[in-house]
Amino acid sequence: MSNKEDFVTGHFWESRFKSQALLDEAALLTCMAYVDLNPIRANMTKTLEESDHTSIQKRVRGMTEEQLNQAVKSLSGEIKNRSMVLKLKDYIELVEWAGKSVTYPNKSKMPAHIESTLAQLNLQPNQWLGQVQYFGTHQGYFVGKLILLQQKAEELKKKWLKGFSSCKKLTI
Repeated sequence: MSNKEDFVTGHFWESRFKSQALLDEAALLTCMAYVDLNPIRANMTKTLEESDHTSIQKRVRGMTEEQLNQAVKSLSGEIKNRSMVLKLKDYIELVEWAGKSVTYPNKSKMPAHIESTLAQLNLQPNQWLGQVQYFGTHQGYFVGKLILLQQKAEELKKKWLKGFSSCKKLTI
């Protein structure tokens, strides 16, 4: 019915939906920030507090100090029983800084504690913001550290996978 209304054929989602496997916590962090910044990148709002219907807004508004000091629960935690080595408070500050940098390019210098947070996750601080802004554009079906992409390529019996060059830039 929708296809008839839009005068198109094929699957309903066609090219609107992309699926990527996140191979490590750094890829997960980058993807989380990308999703949390959607309203800011779309110029619907300038701040996280005003980004309605997002999980980051709920985190910013409704967390106690104790909850903010807990580690961000990794999605892999259900499988591998792990947490990301990043406090929720640090994640929110990281996303806030990224939002300001998207809204006001070249006016928002990365605070030292955020730079050290990214370094702790083996991410290049000077490349991370670009990765967040264009997440999914430069990667293929897999996102993660270069070594994990190389392992996945071997597993799939391929010489390379899309995203090798962007992963080289992103990780330390």
